Amino acid sequence: AGNALILGASGVLEFRNGRLDSAESMLAQGVSRPDAPAYLFKILGDVRLARGAHDQALEAYQQAAYRDMESVLSRDALGNMLRLAGQPSSAAGYYAAAVAGNPNLTRARFGLGSALLQSGSTSQALGVLTDLANALPAYASDNALLLKGIAQWKMGNASGALATVNDALGINPGNRVATTYKSRIEREVSPRGVSPKSIQPRAIEGTPASDKPFTGVLINGGAPYTNSRNVRLGVYGDLTQVAFSNDGYSWSTWFAKPDPYGEFGWELAPGDGKKTVQMKFKGFLFFDVAGEPGSIMLDTTPPAASVTLANMGPPAYAGAVGRARASITAEDQSGILGFWLSFDGNDWEWYDWYGGDLAITLPPSAMYGQKLYFSVVDGAGNHAPVEATVQAPDTTPPFIYGVQAAPGAYGAAAVTWQTDEASDSWVEYWTYGSSLQRTGADAMTASHLVNLTGLQPGADYYYHVVSTDAAGNRAQSADMTFRLQMADTTPPVISRVEASVTGRDSVGVTWWTDEPSDSYVEYWSSGISLARTGTSAMTTSHLVALTNIRSGVVYYYRVVSTDAAGNRAQSADMTFRLQPADTTPPTVRLSINNGAQSTNSAAVQLYIAAQDDSGGVLEMSLRDDKTQFGQWQPYTAYTTWRFSSGDGRRTATVRVRDAAGNEAQASASITVDTTPLSTSWVEVKNIGPDSATVTWRTNKSSDSWVLFGTYSPSASQGQAERVTSHTVLLRGLSPNTTYYFKVRSADEAGNVAESTTQTFRTSQRGNPPTGSIRIDNGAAYTRSNDVQLAISARDDYRGQIDMRLREGNGSWSGWMALQTPFAYRISPGDGKKTVSVEFRDMYGVQSTTYSSSITLDTRPPRISNVKSTSVTANSATITWNTDEPATSRVEYGTSGAGMRESAGDRSVTSADVGAKSIIVTPTPSGSLRTSHSVTLTGLREKTTYYYQVVSSDAAGNVAVMSGFSVTTSGATPPPPPPPPPPPSPTTNVNWAQSSNGGKASASSYAPATSEGPARSPGNANDGNARTYWEAARPGPGGSAEWIMVEFAKAQTINYIKTMSDVWHYPMDMTVEVEKDGRWVAVGSFSSTSQQKNYMSRSGSTIAFEFKFTPVVASKIRVSVRRVSNPTHAIQFFEVIAMNTGR
Repeated sequence: AGNALILGASGVLEFRNGRLDSAESMLAQGVSRPDAPAYLFKILGDVRLARGAHDQALEAYQQAAYRDMESVLSRDALGNMLRLAGQPSSAAGYYAAAVAGNPNLTRARFGLGSALLQSGSTSQALGVLTDLANALPAYASDNALLLKGIAQWKMGNASGALATVNDALGINPGNRVATTYKSRIEREVSPRGVSPKSIQPRAIEGTPASDKPFTGVLINGGAPYTNSRNVRLGVYGDLTQVAFSNDGYSWSTWFAKPDPYGEFGWELAPGDGKKTVQMKFKGFLFFDVAGEPGSIMLDTTPPAASVTLANMGPPAYAGAVGRARASITAEDQSGILGFWLSFDGNDWEWYDWYGGDLAITLPPSAMYGQKLYFSVVDGAGNHAPVEATVQAPDTTPPFIYGVQAAPGAYGAAAVTWQTDEASDSWVEYWTYGSSLQRTGADAMTASHLVNLTGLQPGADYYYHVVSTDAAGNRAQSADMTFRLQMADTTPPVISRVEASVTGRDSVGVTWWTDEPSDSYVEYWSSGISLARTGTSAMTTSHLVALTNIRSGVVYYYRVVSTDAAGNRAQSADMTFRLQPADTTPPTVRLSINNGAQSTNSAAVQLYIAAQDDSGGVLEMSLRDDKTQFGQWQPYTAYTTWRFSSGDGRRTATVRVRDAAGNEAQASASITVDTTPLSTSWVEVKNIGPDSATVTWRTNKSSDSWVLFGTYSPSASQGQAERVTSHTVLLRGLSPNTTYYFKVRSADEAGNVAESTTQTFRTSQRGNPPTGSIRIDNGAAYTRSNDVQLAISARDDYRGQIDMRLREGNGSWSGWMALQTPFAYRISPGDGKKTVSVEFRDMYGVQSTTYSSSITLDTRPPRISNVKSTSVTANSATITWNTDEPATSRVEYGTSGAGMRESAGDRSVTSADVGAKSIIVTPTPSGSLRTSHSVTLTGLREKTTYYYQVVSSDAAGNVAVMSGFSVTTSGATPPPPPPPPPPPSPTTNVNWAQSSNGGKASASSYAPATSEGPARSPGNANDGNARTYWEAARPGPGGSAEWIMVEFAKAQTINYIKTMSDVWHYPMDMTVEVEKDGRWVAVGSFSSTSQQKNYMSRSGSTIAFEFKFTPVVASKIRVSVRRVSNPTHAIQFFEVIAMNTGR
């Protein structure tokens, strides 16, 4: 058994990898073992079926079923083969056994229903197909429904059949077989057919439940594929408004979904492939709540399918006259579901997909020349119609002609012949007194060749040829003879030996022989070993090419030829010397106008540089991109060429050739631009004392130059960059002076344009620059010598502004470019510091002096006279003095090492002592003082606190004095508590309930309707959770809905509870009690965060509980302003009021 299992496992692997021959061999060995398991026979049947060996496959399936009575898949496969063989009754027995073994094997249930339908057991078929259609998911039931409709029609129920077929088309409008039956049944039911409205997508059935499978959307009930963009969306979720999107960006409008489950029609995005529908709910406060998206594969393309039919012999398992082998090739991204088969285009049979190689028993009407109709169905329900024709069997044998026998050498002969169709090749031959021998090949061909070997020379042979075509028709020629000649002992005769140069390093050797023989040359030279080259091909005209021959070396050679009989001939030794022919073309290079990129003339100068290793170039010929090559002319290095008409990028080409006729070409290009250049819009702008800007335009890109002077345009300024809008800034001009100028531009081709002479006058010099300076953003004090200067300056003219600095009455710094901000170090020593700045413009005009001052203070304040006063159980006042105005802060704690509490000014701490940061923002003078007092509060009684005082002056210098402590006194006895409320005589009694005397009234209530009784206020305190009060209006707006319960007499209560349905509970509620004739609120909420403090849920019931200090009340009132679902009215099952005793 172990060997059988190993062989079986190896065979399965070969089968999965597509190696059918190897798989069959291994499985056949495996099943030959006496203890081979039954399932190996089933797999062997699958392999043989895939190979088209249907009879052997049937035998293997029968062995599997016989060895294992519970082999469901073997019986299913047998049922399918027998149904295709035209034996539906036998097939039904196998299908029934398979279904009994596995009721969930859908394809066996399809086969059983179809077999019963074909065998005439229509009533049984209807029962099987009805159960099958009900068991399948809606999206996958169109074929089952169609079979059911066919059964109904055959039983005479045409109306029911039409309704069922319409259901199938509603699920899959692309079911072309269902369309055929619909038309046929409609002709029977009514000449006008049925209304198209019956062809609608089947609704996805969903029933509301407290536990949903998920919160989101299912497409077509969870179908993996669809062939239509129009789908049904099934939505699960408690929220009542939904929206959908195909891309997550563009959303539909909101759809109402009043129940936990709803269905909606939707159109998917175009194009085949995976489609995902996003969804969202509208949540509380109108926030979007994402639901789980749904996905489906859209496949609107029918499968690629083709069918070929070939005749087969009668099957071993059926008594039919004939059958055909159908090879179905089908492929689709959604897989292949199965196919419909019809012999006449009207009546169709369904077959699940078992593979594409089938043996179909043909009815007499469809034997030969008739069409078989197939409709191949993919996983998405797309149908691909395919037609195939059964060809008549071939009974004509091949026609044999042109038989010849050609004796060869060494006891061989070749027999050739032709046939009018492809067939195999065999020769049967014998001699007098010997037995017949047969040799040949099975390969199918129309031109035949069979080689006979081992023959006796001089003997007479008898023979005939035999060919059999693919249909098994055999043809045989008449008997013929041939004689094998005696052995050949004469060598070939060699003549006309020549050696010719064929290249720079190659020689061709030619010769003739008087009979076919091979061709070899043996050659050598002084210092070069003998080499041999050639070919074994038999010929009388010989050519052997010798390569890698050295030029100028004398080579010795001889030719050798051997005929088919092995007779060898050799020429005398001869010589050759290689004088190679010139096959190397010249080299040539061309340039136009010395490599210029453009020109303004059609006439250009060409420079042609050409060389050749044979002594020079002899001739040349010219052309451009609009002409042909001219006549050959003697080569010259320089020549003039005129381009044909037309500006633009032009190309000239030269070709040269040497004495051996080898040619070479070269090309060069240049831009020809003969269009004149023009200037326009000449203007002078931004005229200053020593500068001016000149602008103009040209009709082409060109450079920019201005010629100018005080008497004539003699000096020039500009740039070579080529543009069409030109700007040149003239510098170094004299103030208040008249200048003469003109503009000049030249394009890349050399076209020049120049304007007329014009004038402009420079302006007078302007006002001196102005500016400002601030130290540390205007701070009054600093404790650092490093300060930041904020400097700004303005001038009437654009250009660089310089500045210089000094402190106090010291020396000025050198002139430097304006810098803002500017880091500056003031001189040491506390006191007032003044920094000044002066500015100078580009013309040397100097500004007035600008100054800013700041006081340098590097010494912290001195602290003295630290005291603690007014000490109580919970507070103490700390006082001290400083020698200069400063801030007030106390840091304290119960440990001298960790004073983490503080009081007073919080802008500066003890950690700032010695800090080097620059205080930019001055401390407000109002918070600085020399006498300080800070009160510490919130202290614990009889506790020692350690503290230190902190003061910071206006410059930010911080002083700290530590090592102080203060102990608080004992606490004052608290006042006695108020007397408790009088105890309630009764606890845990619902005083609001009607049985305890409670009377309910409300702002409104829902009246009685055909759907139920009135929802009056008394339903909320009757002690019955099945009845409820409901307000008359949904979703209160500005005015609240309320319910009030009056007790039989005043009672002590401390607890109120309400209960509502999950779709009708409050979102904004106030609970009040009437005490001493006035209403007092004991609880309320208006937001979700507040609501959670009172809310609890059990199943679909929402409860709110309010607990408060006991109070004597005669009435309670509950007011609601918002409801959980704005489209629903508020409901209360029960309202409870009691004293819990706690």
